[in-house]
Amino acid sequence: MNLKTIASKIEYSALDPFLKADDLKAVCEQAKTLGLNAVCVLPTHVDYVRSLLAFSDCKVICAVGYPFGSNTTKIKIAEAQQAAKDGADEIELVLNHSALFDGDEYFIANEIYALIKQTRLPLRLMLEGSVLDAAMLDKCSKLAWDNGADMLVLNTGIYDNITNDKISLLRQGSKKSMKLKAFGGIVTASQCEELWQSGADVIACENPFEIMKEFHQRGNA
Repeated sequence: MNLKTIASKIEYSALDPFLKADDLKAVCEQAKTLGLNAVCVLPTHVDYVRSLLAFSDCKVICAVGYPFGSNTTKIKIAEAQQAAKDGADEIELVLNHSALFDGDEYFIANEIYALIKQTRLPLRLMLEGSVLDAAMLDKCSKLAWDNGADMLVLNTGIYDNITNDKISLLRQGSKKSMKLKAFGGIVTASQCEELWQSGADVIACENPFEIMKEFHQRGNA
C-alpha cells in the first residue's frame, strides 16, 4: 500500500480526558498533514475539533458513553444529539456490557437503534474485547448488523491491548460488509499490517506520526 492508502485506514485516537486545547490543535494539524481518516474525541471536544478540521477530509468521530458504556440510554442519546449538533460525522457508542452479560439483547438493540434514529448519523459499536468470548463477539456482531450499526470497534483502550486473534474472531462472525476497527496498544507499522491481515479495516492509535514515519522509512511511497 502507498502512504495515502495507509493513512486512509488510520484514525487518531484523542480520547485522553486530560488533553488541552493546544494538544487537540496539534492532533488535528497532524491528522490533516498525514491525511488520516478521522480523529476520535470525547463529546466535550467535538465542536472545537470540528472547527480545526474544517475544509479537510478528516472526519470527526465522537465516542459516546466512553469508556465503560454504563451511562443510561437517555444520557447516551443526549450526548449523541449534542455531538451531532456540534458537527460529529459519526458516533462511536460504547456497548453496555452489563446488559450483554445479562442476556438483555432488547436493551442493546434499542440503544443502537435509538441513537441512529435520534442523530441520523452512522454508528459504530465499541466493545471491550478483553472480556468477551467468541460467542459474545458473534452476538454483538449480529446485534450491530441487525440494528443498523455499520462498524464494530475492538477495544476501548482502557483494559487489554488489541490482539490479532480477537479481530480474527470478530471478522469470522461478522457480515462481510461490516467494517472493523482495531484499537489499543498499536504503536508499530508491523502491528497495523498484522491487524489488517486479520480482518481490521481501520486502525486507531495515539501516535500515528511514528507509525506513518515507519511506513515511510520502509519504502511505502
